[in-house]
Amino acid sequence: METKEIIEQVNATILKHDMIKTGDHVLMGVSGGADSIGMVHILLMLCSAELNIQLGIAHFDHGLRGTQSQRDAGFVDGVARKFNLPFYLEKEDISKFSIDHKLSVEEAGRTLRYQFLFKTAADHGFDKIALGHNRNDMAETVLMNIFRGSGPQGIAGIPPKRGMIIRPLIDILKSDIETFVDRENIAFVTDSSNNDLCFLRNQIRLELIPLLASSYNSDIVETLSRTAEIFREEQSWIDTIINPLFESVRLDEDEPNIALSIPDLKKTPLAASRRIIRKAIFQVKGNLQGVGFKHMDAIFELMLSPHGKNKILDLPGPIKIKREHARLIIVRRKNSGRTHSNSHDNMRNFPGFSYQINEPGSVYIKEIDHWIELEPISADQVHRLKQLNVITETGQEAYMDMSRAGFPITIRSWSPEDRFSPLGLRGTQKVKKFLSNNKVPLSKRKTIAILEHAGCIIWVAGFRIDNCVRIKTDSEKVLKARLFKRSV
Repeated sequence: METKEIIEQVNATILKHDMIKTGDHVLMGVSGGADSIGMVHILLMLCSAELNIQLGIAHFDHGLRGTQSQRDAGFVDGVARKFNLPFYLEKEDISKFSIDHKLSVEEAGRTLRYQFLFKTAADHGFDKIALGHNRNDMAETVLMNIFRGSGPQGIAGIPPKRGMIIRPLIDILKSDIETFVDRENIAFVTDSSNNDLCFLRNQIRLELIPLLASSYNSDIVETLSRTAEIFREEQSWIDTIINPLFESVRLDEDEPNIALSIPDLKKTPLAASRRIIRKAIFQVKGNLQGVGFKHMDAIFELMLSPHGKNKILDLPGPIKIKREHARLIIVRRKNSGRTHSNSHDNMRNFPGFSYQINEPGSVYIKEIDHWIELEPISADQVHRLKQLNVITETGQEAYMDMSRAGFPITIRSWSPEDRFSPLGLRGTQKVKKFLSNNKVPLSKRKTIAILEHAGCIIWVAGFRIDNCVRIKTDSEKVLKARLFKRSV
């Protein structure tokens, strides 16, 4: 592809997935390799031609390659200086973290890298985090997930956009990026570990995909990428069905743990039960890295076996599964990298929070380590939601009539005097009583987010919308709100 074609394709990807809006501050995760450096130059070109955005560069030093790691950090710093961009650097002892938290070195590095990027974005006012994943990365991820026994969610590959994470180069082939940096005489550094065949991804990239391309399908990368796109679209639809099932099965929640009802799971179709359990693991762990089909089989064996009572199953990373009578509990191990406290003293000292949102987008509520995403939905989408019967969903997503739930919206911690009219109930009640009736632990109540418009509560995030913003037959515009933990 010519440079002009690449710029046009990246711009088309940004528009297709609504990745960047005018005025956004975008933090670019830059390793120094051809992909991430190419992304820097492409976004800079788009800044001057199509986009009015502010850019910054973040580099995470894994500290695994000695002087080579130092070289990479210095090189990326130099790129930031050249273009007068803000630069943020962090170095961590990945080996120690992997041992302390029982993770592979790869997963430890990934966990700390994303923690650094999210924290930097929150601390310095960035709206989006751009990563340099490309079409080949998508194909490699699909194959890796197939080998690990992943289901449809794994075959869906890498999401072009999730929360504030965006991947502008996801529709560009790696070979086109390499041609671009070579043609534009752009310097970059090479990570020697990319050729280490000890890693599965390297084996797939260097051995398997070339074999498949030469012997079976010369367009294998595009084929796998298209397959991933089809699965992502279907996943999005299936999620609208699974979310209310998840809420019906979930019992009282004592963060960071989640308890599910085993009798209710048994009454749920097997495929749906798997998705419900994976969703619970994702909410507690923050990702599904390392959790494959064999682990799901072990969880079902624990859940269904007459001898499984009060037993514990260890999962990869900081997660374990406990069965206590009729409850299946997903537990985050203590000292696993996130700090949560159930003590009333600590909750008494909770600082509270308040954010004002003037337009659609995502906001990170650092006090509760959650994101809230607000997205207007077209009339056609509303019609489909009505057909799927999910427009009054009361869990992690909410759908509200935009004529009564417009911008600006305040997202704040709740007050003991807050009152609202919960959807499906008559009259008003205090939020405090509502949370108590829904068996929300005291340790969690001060971390509940309230969405408010024009002085009225419209959503107790994660629980219930107010009757005044419910979808009606004549509703034309809908505001979709979503509460979620850090996702990548």
